[in-house]
Amino acid sequence: MNIGDKIKLVRRHRGLTQQQLGTQIGIEKGAANRMAQYEIGYRTPKASVVKSIANALNVREETFLMPNDTVVDFIRTLIWYDWEHGSPFQDLSESPECFSFRLRLSCSHPAVKALLSDWRIHRLAFVNGQIEAAEYLEWMLQWPPFPL
Repeated sequence: MNIGDKIKLVRRHRGLTQQQLGTQIGIEKGAANRMAQYEIGYRTPKASVVKSIANALNVREETFLMPNDTVVDFIRTLIWYDWEHGSPFQDLSESPECFSFRLRLSCSHPAVKALLSDWRIHRLAFVNGQIEAAEYLEWMLQWPPFPL
């Protein structure tokens, strides 16, 4: 999912129009047009604009940037991939602290174990219908649950 798709997803989740979001981040003329350009990928927002959009939508900047430098980035990528593709991962694990896919993710590091456990709890609640898509998406937007 590219940055424009994510902006559009979160904007809609927050119930904002392109005009409203553009105005909130300080675009005075053509706010809706500029936001549409970001969302379709015609333009890429500068880092300062991404920060403003993240603040206006009450999400972390990383939600839009998704770097691939740390284990948190890797897990975040898995979470978003799972969302984007309709929960393709099958949870084969008996352990509440791990996922077991075709690729087994190691749960030996305490921080990794905590992050995977948190994802598993929320994902299962969503897949089993205990929470709605909007609540699961909100959890994703605020993830990770603690500073690393």
